[in-house]
Formats: sequence, structure tokens, C-alpha cells
Amino acid sequence: MRAIRTRVFGLFFFIDKIDKEKIEKEQSQKAFIAVDGTCGRGNDTLFLVQNAKEVYAFDIQDEAIKSTKELLKEYQNVHVIHDSHSNIDNY
Repeated sequence: MRAIRTRVFGLFFFIDKIDKEKIEKEQSQKAFIAVDGTCGRGNDTLFLVQNAKEVYAFDIQDEAIKSTKELLKEYQNVHVIHDSHSNIDNY
């Protein structure tokens, strides 16, 4: 299965999996904002937080939000949002 990636005004939206190679090429600049549409336990979100200027992580499950917030509590460039990524326009 291939990830769907769209770049609009510096915003990367990742569905299914992260294109780590693409991110690593732009890592030195930290010039992009990333969206993790389903943050789960936060492992992919952690990678994004370490490489992006800012990250918006969404999930509708209480446990996913709790796990992600705990994992990323030391980072200031992440917004963990208890909502569906389909409501991204609200953020």
C-alpha cells in the first residue's frame, strides 16, 4: 500500500505511512508542518516532531491521545488533538 502525500504551502499530510526518506532530505531545514492523521501510540508522531517545524497529531481514541501526549511531553512543537483528522479545518 502506498502512502498518499500532498504538499500544499509547506504542509505535508501523511496517510498510512511516513515517507521517512522525503522527510530526511528536508530535515536540515525543518521547514515543513506535518500532520499525523492517526497518531496511535505516538511513534510516528515522535519521528515527525524531531524533524518538522510543527506537528498536528489527531486521533479519536482516548488511549491514543494519552499515550502520544506522554511520549511527547518534552516537545513544544506538537499539538495532540482529540478529534478526527477529517476536522483538520478547525485547527
